[in-house]
Order: sequence, then structure tokens, then C-alpha cells
Amino acid sequence: MNAKAPQTARRAKKPMSNRKHLAIWVPVLALVTAVAVVANVAISVAGGWVESQLGSGTYTFTNSEESAGWDTEYYTSDYADIDEVDAAAKALVEEIANGGVVLAKNETGALPLATNSRVTMLGRAAADPVFGGAGSGSVDTRTAVTARVGLENAGFEINDQVFGAIAAYADENDRSNIVMDNPGDSTYYIGEMPVGDYEAQ
Repeated sequence: MNAKAPQTARRAKKPMSNRKHLAIWVPVLALVTAVAVVANVAISVAGGWVESQLGSGTYTFTNSEESAGWDTEYYTSDYADIDEVDAAAKALVEEIANGGVVLAKNETGALPLATNSRVTMLGRAAADPVFGGAGSGSVDTRTAVTARVGLENAGFEINDQVFGAIAAYADENDRSNIVMDNPGDSTYYIGEMPVGDYEAQ
């Protein structure tokens, strides 16, 4: 009979020391805590994006006996889905734009222009448009249509020589830039190309 067998069994059953136990679990708990903190901060900062990818869930209201007859549909929508919302938003933008567009006085009968007419655009905004402001006034420029693209879509030809001069001037000269909540870093340049530069084209 092997006398070493009971000793080996006793050594195998010896509990782990506190030092070894802490050496294993402290790093694990520290890592889990760090991941939890980072995840919570990231979700709070990018909550909108997370909801757009995973969905924001739904709420179900259950009335108590005292409020059995109350209307708990607090937020109603006139649209069936996001596509209808997007279409309605675009229609509203066109309606607002139509109410703010001012046409030149058509004394000589120049308007309406015939399709395929050549158009010379004037002003810095022709090549360097401003689509919106900052903060809540920001605009997703990925789907924005410039004045040039709008005219070209309508069948007009743009005077590239003047347009190129405006674009070059805009690249080399700053325009006003209002920095939200930081007037010290804001600039108030007009940034328009001088009339003489148009005449030189």
C-alpha cells in the first residue's frame, strides 16, 4: 500500500489561500467594473445611435382602478412609419421654402427661363452654401441639395467660369463663423467676392 496517497489527497483538498484568491478575483472584478463604467458612459453619450440599431422598445401603460377611464395614449402619430414622416418633412420644407422665395421683378419678360438656358450664379453661397446652424439648428448635409444641383436638375446650364471663380475665392477667404456659446472664437467676415472680380470674368 502506498503511504503517500493519503498525504497527496490531503494536499489536494487544501483550500486556496486568501492571497491567491485575491490575486485572481481583484483583477477580474476591476476589469468588469471598468467595462461596466465605460459601457454606461458610452450608452449615455451614444444612446440615440444604440436605439437606432437595437430599437428603443415600447411602453405599456396599465391604468389603476382610479384612472380606468383615462386616455394613456400620450403620444400619437399621424404617420404609419418613418418613411411617411420623412416624406411629410420634405413636403413641409418645400412649402416653407416656397413661402420665402422672392423672384426678381420680371419687367423685361426674362422669366420664365427656357430649359437649357445658361445661368450665371452670383454670391458666395452659390459655391459655399450654408445649410443650417449649430446645435439644434444643424442639418444633415448628406442629403442636402445645393442651388447649383437644383438648377441643373431643372435643366439649366451653369456658367462654370464664374462659378469656379466664386469657389476659388471661397477657398481662400474666410466667411463668418459663429461658434455656439463661444463668441471669442467667432468670426464676422462678410466673405463675399468683390464686384470687380465678377466683372473680370
